[in-house]
Amino acid sequence: MFFLAVLNGCNSQEEKKPAGLDNLLTEIKKDSTGKEETLGKIDSLYQRAVIENNTNLIAESFSLRGFYFFNKNDFESSRKYYDSSIAITRAKNYTELLKNDLEMLGRTFQGQFDRDTAISIYKEGLQIAIAENDSVYMARVYRRIGFYFWERNIFDSAVVYLGKSQDILEKKPVGEDIASVLNSIGTVYYQWNIYDRALEYYVRALNILRDKKIKEVKPLVLINIGLVFKETGNAAKAKEYFQEGLAAAKEINFKMATAYGYNSIGLLFLETNRDSSFYYYRISLDLYKSINHTGGMIISLKGLAENYLRTEDHSTARKMFREILNIAITAKQPLRQAEAYRYLGVIEKHEKNYKAARDYFLQSIELSNVIKVQTFLRESYLNLSEVEEMLGDKAAALSALREYVKLNSTVENEITNKRLYEYKNQLEFEKFRRAQELQEYENERQRTLLISVFSVLIVVLIAAVILLRLNSKKKKINTLLQEQNEIIKSNSVTLQEKNSELVSLNYAKDRLFSIIAHDLKNPFFVMINAAELLKEDYKILPDEERLSFIGRISDTANGTYNLLENLLNLSASRTGVIDFNPQNLEVAPLFESIEKLYKTQMENKQISFSNTIPAGLVINADKGMMELVFRNLINNAVKYSNTGGLIKVAASRENGSVLISVEDNGTGMSEEVKNNLFSETFHKSVKGTRGEKGTGLGISLCKDFVDKNGGKISVTSQAGKGTVFTIEIPDQKHLN
Repeated sequence: MFFLAVLNGCNSQEEKKPAGLDNLLTEIKKDSTGKEETLGKIDSLYQRAVIENNTNLIAESFSLRGFYFFNKNDFESSRKYYDSSIAITRAKNYTELLKNDLEMLGRTFQGQFDRDTAISIYKEGLQIAIAENDSVYMARVYRRIGFYFWERNIFDSAVVYLGKSQDILEKKPVGEDIASVLNSIGTVYYQWNIYDRALEYYVRALNILRDKKIKEVKPLVLINIGLVFKETGNAAKAKEYFQEGLAAAKEINFKMATAYGYNSIGLLFLETNRDSSFYYYRISLDLYKSINHTGGMIISLKGLAENYLRTEDHSTARKMFREILNIAITAKQPLRQAEAYRYLGVIEKHEKNYKAARDYFLQSIELSNVIKVQTFLRESYLNLSEVEEMLGDKAAALSALREYVKLNSTVENEITNKRLYEYKNQLEFEKFRRAQELQEYENERQRTLLISVFSVLIVVLIAAVILLRLNSKKKKINTLLQEQNEIIKSNSVTLQEKNSELVSLNYAKDRLFSIIAHDLKNPFFVMINAAELLKEDYKILPDEERLSFIGRISDTANGTYNLLENLLNLSASRTGVIDFNPQNLEVAPLFESIEKLYKTQMENKQISFSNTIPAGLVINADKGMMELVFRNLINNAVKYSNTGGLIKVAASRENGSVLISVEDNGTGMSEEVKNNLFSETFHKSVKGTRGEKGTGLGISLCKDFVDKNGGKISVTSQAGKGTVFTIEIPDQKHLN
């Protein structure tokens, strides 16, 4: 209904409405036309309320006028009437109407892009709601405040306020509201690139919408799920959700969601089909313009501009980014302004207009500093360094490059910290789950024991009675007792076997936790100590030592991230939640990309790399899993190779399989280490030839992933002479 969302009556402190005026008020609230005749009815209500000196209805008539003009996007008129209503409701303490007026007044300021004033007004209404314990209003306003911080790119604050709204709504689920909040929280995690958590919230929202058959928010949630699949490399699944979201939006004539769906499909085709990408972005832009949605216009223009950049049509791309800049300035969106300046700088750099490029990058840096978007700062400083170098200002170029290095380390550390926090939560949950399982197992064991003892007692009692009564059947009774004893003995053996399995699992768990406690703690000590030294002696240290400390921090952070990645992958593998998408893969290019990844380490140790894998050799396996397996094997080969060593990779077809070998002439391993290499428990890693540390997780993960792909992994090694790992994977031709 047109006005029903605004007002639902006043509290006990408000004046009674005469029957005639009450009927007129009800009629206005039910009016869904939004035409001038509605405004005439509101004027009639106001005039009669003035004649009868009914301040309650006078305030309501002002509020209704404010809502009428709000829906006409006439925010100035809307603000004027809400101010008039609020003046009365504050004086008369009509708190119910006052809360609604404050919320709507905040929305008018948002409509005029004055978000700071909007947030202060929201908080005033929130204080009243807290005093009255109005949880529904509190949840609604917390969500609006969370969205305000999301618009300003302050995601930490956004997730706090959205979480408060979620806590309230989960106790009093209102369907659409809780789904909308879950969708917003998922979007924060999406912005943080924590896609598993984003997907978790999106799926929860979608389940609620489907259970309650709510259509309004469903298109947005479906499209957001598609974006997660797009970012995680599953284009087919992404397209499926985009199309389902688009169909749901068209069904209810939800133009904003329809435009959002077309924009997402345009993004999906950006790298693969430029013509399709252009087509969908243009449809999206036209729809966003038809509803005057500034944020949507910006993202659609950006998609088109990026397409033109890829075709090196810098003139058209420049025109579109300037249009984005103008919209962002009008809408007071500094994040988009900073982004537009950065892209304009990139275009001018390509055109070799270095002075203009420098000005744009400096403007982007200035805005990014204000809104504290470090990713934008990092990219702008890197580009500025290149431009300053082209302009011949070496000192300015070096200064910008230092800022880039510092920001790059900060951004990577923030990502690592967020993932550590998520991983800590997962570990705590896993610890709790295992404790519960252990308790259930113990309870089941005790029940089994009691049942067994009780069964024995019953058998003995029956046997005694039978012996007393029927001595002639003594032999038969003894046989029965013997059979029961065998059953008890069998149960005892089963219990012992299960206890042994539990001990093995606990040992593996304790070993994993010790790895986490030891190998995560030491890298952080290194980073903290290096950072403290930089902080305390920064001005007196030469540039070479500063860069050395920064490099040490960067290397340690990267190593810690690799450890976490192995831990997460191993946990996912062991719990069976990792995705498995086998496909035909050419082997040689995989090793070529890995060689580039470890080029620096191999150059530092003067290691030669030989790749004799024939072109066109194909296996059928999951790409992500096999890349991780090959990376771990090459990493081990580099780690345990001596200076001047040689690493060889080779492959061949044999009996319907492909044999892939990674060989080094390094330190090799002892028989004891080799025999325990693929055991289920985690073994202690041996340091590399230059003291490189490991965790012992990589080989376990390799075995898990090779097994999942239907293959086998084996090793031959001799201490002091080197190691050869061999992987056998089904051949693509054999599978066909």
